[in-house]
Amino acid sequence: MDELFITAHSKLYYPVLAKFKSIDLPKKVPFQIAFSVPKRRIKTAVKRNLIKRRMLEAFRKNQHILSPTTVMAQQQMAIIFIYISNDILPLTDIEKVVVKQLEYIREKTKEIAK
Repeated sequence: MDELFITAHSKLYYPVLAKFKSIDLPKKVPFQIAFSVPKRRIKTAVKRNLIKRRMLEAFRKNQHILSPTTVMAQQQMAIIFIYISNDILPLTDIEKVVVKQLEYIREKTKEIAK
């Protein structure tokens, strides 16, 4: 996951920054996902976990956007979603942003695969 912070592609749709890179993962899975909410922005662990659960749920409901692209290209991908807002947004707002991020990642993956 350290490679994501150094050489990965990134895209910001406020309030979520997505970093992603095609890499070989230790297991046979299409992608590896991580969610981060900085302690500097959201002070309490309960609120950080709430935001991570909302991002995870948004990803879970919409991972179909990304799955066919990575499977067809036979590539593995590491993705990290970083929450950068100081406010706690509702699931619907977070989901809209995660969908935009996934669509961007899908398009970028198609470009890279060519």
